[in-house]
This record gives sequence, structure tokens and C-alpha cells, in this order.
Amino acid sequence: MPLYQLDMDKRIILFSFLLIIGSGVSSQESYQIPKKATVNASDSDQDLFPQIIYRGEVSDGMSSLRTDHLQKVKSRVQKRYPRKTGIKDNSLRGAGPKVLQSFEGIQGSLGIPLDNHLAVSNNGHVVTVANFHLVIYDDSANISTAISLIQLTRDLRLPDFRYDPRIIYDTEEDRFILTMLHSSDRDRTLILVGFSETSDPNGNWHFYTIDGNPFDINIFSDYPMVAITKDKFYFTVNAVDVDSTWQDGFVETYIWEIDKFSGYNGDSLEAVMYNEILFGGQPIRNLCPITPANEGLLDKQYFLSNRNFAVENDTFFLVTLDNGLVDVRTLIADTPYGVPPNAVQNNSLTLQTNDARVLDAFYLDGKVQFVNNCVNPVNGFASIYHGRIADIENSNSVSGDVIAYGDLELGYPDISYAGVQPGEDHSIIVVSHVGEGRFPGISALEYDGSTYSELVTLHEGTGVINQIGGSLQRWGDYSGNQRIYNLPGACWTVSSFGRSNREYGVGINELSRSDINVSSRDVQHIPHKIYPNPVSDWVEIEFEIPSRSLITINLFDLRGQGIREIVTTTPKKTGQATFRFATDHLSSGTYIISASSEEGILFSDRIIISN
Repeated sequence: MPLYQLDMDKRIILFSFLLIIGSGVSSQESYQIPKKATVNASDSDQDLFPQIIYRGEVSDGMSSLRTDHLQKVKSRVQKRYPRKTGIKDNSLRGAGPKVLQSFEGIQGSLGIPLDNHLAVSNNGHVVTVANFHLVIYDDSANISTAISLIQLTRDLRLPDFRYDPRIIYDTEEDRFILTMLHSSDRDRTLILVGFSETSDPNGNWHFYTIDGNPFDINIFSDYPMVAITKDKFYFTVNAVDVDSTWQDGFVETYIWEIDKFSGYNGDSLEAVMYNEILFGGQPIRNLCPITPANEGLLDKQYFLSNRNFAVENDTFFLVTLDNGLVDVRTLIADTPYGVPPNAVQNNSLTLQTNDARVLDAFYLDGKVQFVNNCVNPVNGFASIYHGRIADIENSNSVSGDVIAYGDLELGYPDISYAGVQPGEDHSIIVVSHVGEGRFPGISALEYDGSTYSELVTLHEGTGVINQIGGSLQRWGDYSGNQRIYNLPGACWTVSSFGRSNREYGVGINELSRSDINVSSRDVQHIPHKIYPNPVSDWVEIEFEIPSRSLITINLFDLRGQGIREIVTTTPKKTGQATFRFATDHLSSGTYIISASSEEGILFSDRIIISN
């Protein structure tokens, strides 16, 4: 049952009569795309992480924050749903997701916004990307590789910035596929695609460049979204007029279909591009690929879209691509959605929430769950929408909820499947939050098939986001959330939060369902406190000693390389303890300090040394 049901009398009736309607694609082009380079990701010793940040401008493909059309829509939304504070949330909520592990990603990511995404392999490689770099962690938060996107694609010898990175893990082939965009100029726009040569993302990647303007018109490719089937890799991009904005200059959405095995092998890519995907003679915008909930890949690919610029609407579009044939169906939701208003940071700064496009979706056993930004009609705040499709082949309806938590504003949700037993519809949703007295942060909630949990804070912001000129700031474009495929009920997430220096922080989390005990390894993640941090001479670590087992405390650099073993000792007793050591003989910088016993890792955390 919806938490907040829009007034049904206010629905836009225009679309409610729509039935299942088939539609085709009028154009498709085939390509042979040669490999451009093979690059080793761990070869980053000389990486200086170069970039130029022009304050007051964005550093991704959106060359302007002119949002005339979208702002007019948001103004209409605010008139229809005025902001109201103090509305109580009386919904009964269960326990939220368990936090198995939580840490801050490395800084220096100066993209605006960061566009965080991640992928996780069955052998514990956690690969995160942002509008600046790629970082590979193990599942205990130790870094094995940190490399800028420019350095990673250095052998392509491209002159412009990289942005909008996405990464996905192939459960059947145990490989990774990475995409990013290059330039927003009509003559230089490219989609860069990298395939990991093996299951180890620290090794070789085969890179390819795909023309972002295949018809040589006045557009560039923007906002990629990715998916995998048994033998294909799919990504969608929006063709945007170079002389306009992504709001006003949308031309159409392209679907690229690539034989994934040719990429893994480093051969020329066999690719097909589909365009003119229409409904009612108009191009469907922002086709979000529906990804598998678990390891089971399909032979065909589904996509989901909506009327993402509508003040209020109840229509979704389900696109099926099967053996070169494209079918479009409409589905009508029981709860309408609408463009969210911009979220309020404080009295002078707001956060851009973009439109109401579908941001992520998964399928399992014919069922689909998806999420998007939305307005909360009860109080006029920015919120999120959670939709379900009961039968992907036959349904013509969507069950939807607008999810809200009092006076918090929410945005940029991402969803992963959290089921353990057959037939379960559980999911975990990661979301950005902001509110009165609360800086931009990261939270998560759980859906058990019928109700929503309490909202669990993962990273509380420590400052506002203020990276560009003016009051309207970039909040994010998307987050990352992937199920741990060999650990049912758990997932890894990544998103952004506000830091005290007014920049973005990267928050990375390992989560599990609230009602099950999950452990992928012998990691206890015991509570601990490091102080002072940063430190100049002596540092103390408070932690709980769980047993009399031998304890080893090591210091690593951010690449995961061992600096030194600080101590190995058998504790005299269990319980609360304080470990102290001198840092004045260590070089200034950021390190990882890790404590382990015979039972496994006790904790792993960052320490900043400033001598």
C-alpha cells in the first residue's frame, strides 16, 4: 500500500486510457569497432591524477546549469504541492539494513557531481568509479589500485575530460565492463568501453572508442546506463543537442548492443546501434536497462522509462529488445509520480534533483522493482518512488509507492535485490538525504515485499555541498548499489555526502538484510575509535578485544601495500583496550591501519598523519 497516495482526482487522465501498444524501431546500424589499447590498471605509479577544475562550472558533460525548462516544471510542482514542514510520519517501520562495513573512499574526486558507481565480483573485488578515478578495494576495504580515469585510458591519447563512468560485473564470465564518456563536443564525443581481460580488475583492460555522434549531426552522447545478458553487453546514451542543455536539447536515446565475448578477448567489437525508439511518434527518453537481480542472465534485454519531465503522470514505458526486434508497451501506475523539487540545504543553498527518470531496475522470475526521484505530494519535498511490475511479459500496470521520512528530502536512489529464499521480494535501497539541521548524507532502507524499514544513516554529512557559483548546487546524478551475488541478502553501495570543506565525500558501505546473519569472511568489524585523526605525533585507538587470540596490527598505504607490522601480541585479557603508537617517524599522508586476530580481521580504518 502506498505510503503517500497522490490525489487520484488530480491524475493526468490523458495517459490513463493507454493500452498495451507495440512499436518498432525504424533504424539499426551494425559496426565493427577495433580495439584501441590494452592497459594494465595497476600501472599507476606515475599517476599524478591530473585535472583542471574551473570553479563555477561543472566538470562533467553538462556544460551549463541553465535549467530553464526543468525549472519551470519544478515551479509548477511547487505550486501544486507547496512545501509543508512538521508533517508526522506515522508509518510502522521495521529494522533497517545492517551495516557490515562502512568507510570513506579516497578523496581527490573533484568531479561535480561525483557520479559514483560500483561493481563487486564473487572473489571480493570491489571496484568503484567516480568522475575522476577508479579505485579497487578488497572486501575488507584495503585498496589494491587507485588510478585516474585519464591514466587508465592514457593509451587512447584523447584530449578531453572523462565523465559519467559506469561499471558492471558479469556473473557468468567473472569479468568487469567499464564505460565512460569523453567530451561534449560534436566532433569529439566518444563512449569509452573497457573489458577486463581476466577476473582480476587490477590487471589488463581492453579499451574501445565508440562514436558518440554516429550520424554526424549536432549532438553529443550523454548519461550512459549499462546491463548484461548471456552474450551481450548493452548501454544506452541520450543524444543531446550541443547548443542546448540536457533538459531542452534531448534528441533521442540510442541503444548499443555489443557481443561481450569479443571485448573480453580483445577482438574487434561486434556492435549494433538501435535508434528511433518511439511511442506515439516521439522518442522515448532515458531508457534504463533492467538488470538481473541475481546470477541468472537472460537472452534478451528489457528497458524502462517514464514521462520524466511531467509534473504528475502515471505512465511507464517497457521496451523489450529480443533478437533485433524492439517492442514498446505502456504500463499504468496506481500511484502517479512527478518531477521532484530541488532539495533545501540551508537558507541560501539548494540541491539539484534533476528529473523523475527511472534510475535503476532489476528483474527476477518475471518480476521487476525500480526506483526514481519523485515529489512527495503530502509536503512538497523531494522524495523517491519505488515501483513494482508483477509480470514483465504480460502486466500492463505498476504498483508504486512514494517513500518519505518526515521532513527529510531524498534523492538519487539505487536498488539491489536482497532476497534469500525463492519467492522473496526483498530489496535494499540506498539514497541521498538532506534536511533541516542535517547536511547532505547517505542512508539506506529495506523493503520486505510489503513494507519499508526505518531509514538507516550510513554517512552523515559534515558540511554543505558548495562547488559551483550560485545557490543551486549539484547533488548527484546517480549512486551505486550491487547485490553480492555469492552472499544472498547483502550488497555494496556507494554515494556522495557533504564534507566540512564544502566538497563531496565518497561513502562506501557493505549492507545486509536486517533479519539474517551474513558474513562473507571472518571479519568482525568491531567498534573502534581513532584519535586524534589527523595526528602529528601520537595516536590512540580504542577497541574491544574479543578473545585472547594473537593480535597483529599492520599499517598499509592506500594501494594496500604493507608499510610495516606495528605489533604482534597476545592480549593479557579481553574487553576494552587502548593501543597507542608514535607517528612522528612516518611520512605525512593517509594510511590504512588494520588489526587482525586468528579469528579474522577486527577492524580496518584510515589514519591521516600530518607531521
